[in-house]
Amino acid sequence: MSECNDCLGSVQLQQGPAGPTGNTGAQGPPGNDGADSTVAGPTGPAGPTGPEAGVLIASNTLSSSITAASYTSALSSGPWTVPANTLKENGDTVRLEALAMTTIDDASLAGMQVKVNSVDVKIGFLTGLFDFPNIEKEGDQMYKLRLDLVKTSDVLLGVESSLLVASTYVYSDYTLERCIPNSSKNDPSRAEIYRTSQNISVSNLITNSFTVDTLLRTDDPARPIKLLYAKLEKVKST
Repeated sequence: MSECNDCLGSVQLQQGPAGPTGNTGAQGPPGNDGADSTVAGPTGPAGPTGPEAGVLIASNTLSSSITAASYTSALSSGPWTVPANTLKENGDTVRLEALAMTTIDDASLAGMQVKVNSVDVKIGFLTGLFDFPNIEKEGDQMYKLRLDLVKTSDVLLGVESSLLVASTYVYSDYTLERCIPNSSKNDPSRAEIYRTSQNISVSNLITNSFTVDTLLRTDDPARPIKLLYAKLEKVKST
């Protein structure tokens, strides 16, 4: 018989049983398709700095009655001082607000005066009229002032004033410190005076302070004039 080396080449051998299942593989890293809420996004940029808030420099804690014939400071611990470097940039502003009233049915002359570094501020209207640069009228009056001191350079303050002068004969109570000013535009005793023409020279505002004072007077000590309130604050630049 001849030898056959490939006689088993076409014989199908019987397969053994399957082996055991292998161990589970390690978990892969989380996906990054935007749906995975555990992945934090980048930090956003910081927002802009907010505007500077108003800063109160001084205020009257109590009203004050003046009976002097010459102009006398009506401010608590007056005159008030604006510290150096309060006004840093051109346009920075310090604002004075004040309200004064005379006694009811007052036949005397009573007035208001404002000084900045001992310089008279022009809150009145015209030379020779009502004690200009101050404001002074006869009768029952109310003076409501808003005065802005605006830095225009390191050595110069621009003055912007708004002054309401009105009689209080409609109703006035000097003791309870309240009044209703006459609102009639046709009443010659009522006036609204606006001024922007004055500039006041001061020392260097960065290194030096300056003072602000509100003064009152009356020609009859039995008929005083009262400062109901006053405050001085740095306001936001526009």
